[in-house]
Amino acid sequence: MSILSKLSTAQGLKDETANIALAIQIAANEDQEAINELLENLSNRKLQNDCIKTLYEIAERKPTLIAPYFSIFLYLLSSKNNRLQWGAMTAIYSIADQTASQIVDSLDQLELAATQGSVITRDNFVKTLVKLLKHAELQEETFHRLLKQLKQAPDNQYPMYAEEIMKELPKPFQEIFKTALNQRLNDLPKESQQKRITKLLKKLA
Repeated sequence: MSILSKLSTAQGLKDETANIALAIQIAANEDQEAINELLENLSNRKLQNDCIKTLYEIAERKPTLIAPYFSIFLYLLSSKNNRLQWGAMTAIYSIADQTASQIVDSLDQLELAATQGSVITRDNFVKTLVKLLKHAELQEETFHRLLKQLKQAPDNQYPMYAEEIMKELPKPFQEIFKTALNQRLNDLPKESQQKRITKLLKKLA
């Protein structure tokens, strides 16, 4: 039986409650048939936004169900549909622990999507890289990519990116990170932003 009738658009709803409820149900039941149906309808213009929403909500709850489809989400990063693009990066973030090697092999493509995409796309790329810092063999490549994102970050995003990096910051990179924070600290336009960075610097002292 098709699960498409349970999507928000199919029910005439303007919010995402039905999509989230469906994702919870699919994750709990580990319903592979339903996941396949959602994936098949990512090209359905009427339902694709509902499908990507439901898929990344499943990924958040049970990433192992969605991890095998990394290549599909990677492909969607070049979509002209902005919702599909940032939705795909959101899914990739949720399955990063299961797909670390594939992410590393695709870093240039992911970085390009983050640079050209929306704020949400970039935010989830940064959080994905932070997850990779847990893997010792990936730390150097990952940290330098993160440092690049940090230096290019808009003022509004800068404190959040710095805080995200701090969560998994490896010891060998603490001094480089501290230097980067100090370089931009006084250029941040808001006192609240400066306070957040100062707090991180105190932890690094």
